[in-house]
Amino acid sequence: MTVWNAVLLTAFLISAVSSLTLFLKTVAMRDDYDPSEPKGSIPPAVLYAYTGAMSPLKKETANRHWPTYTAGMLYHAGIFFSFFWLLILATGIGLPAVLNRPSGVLLASTALCGLAILLKRAVSRKMRALSHPDDYLSNILSTGFQVVTAVTLLSGSGTAVLFFYASLLFLYIPVSKLRHAVFFPLTRFYLALHYGRRGVWPPPERSGL
Repeated sequence: MTVWNAVLLTAFLISAVSSLTLFLKTVAMRDDYDPSEPKGSIPPAVLYAYTGAMSPLKKETANRHWPTYTAGMLYHAGIFFSFFWLLILATGIGLPAVLNRPSGVLLASTALCGLAILLKRAVSRKMRALSHPDDYLSNILSTGFQVVTAVTLLSGSGTAVLFFYASLLFLYIPVSKLRHAVFFPLTRFYLALHYGRRGVWPPPERSGL
């Protein structure tokens, strides 16, 4: 194991333990008391929370802003793809070299989506009013992660730089909005409990509409 592999692993473990601690604290704080009378079933609501409820057609902010939604989906896909390549490079798993260049070009494209979202946040008066410095920094770090991964794949070198950058990203996750990656499954589950109990999720079919 190289020094940079050790640094990357240490940063990942710190991030994982910190994120798990926050996750467990959130679960422990939940108050299960609900005075309302149950009107629905929880299991179908949980299924709906992770399927139909995530459809852009069910989200006002998505179906009114399709270009931003599409860019956001590609951007997030690029982040996951970058983590995939980070794992490959860090573990030394051998993949055909022919995959490097197209993967690098793809990540460069998804990074442009992140840059477009960042520029929209900076230019739009409404979005600026709702934004916090962390919104910008989280985007910059995530977009930069894709750029560094793309450069590493296209050049065939620079893994030390990638590992260092990824280490900084891991350490930033627990103290930033990036931890939504950890809390996202939990929030969907809690929403399912809340709306499933009330018979709101999944939405009842309405005949004649």
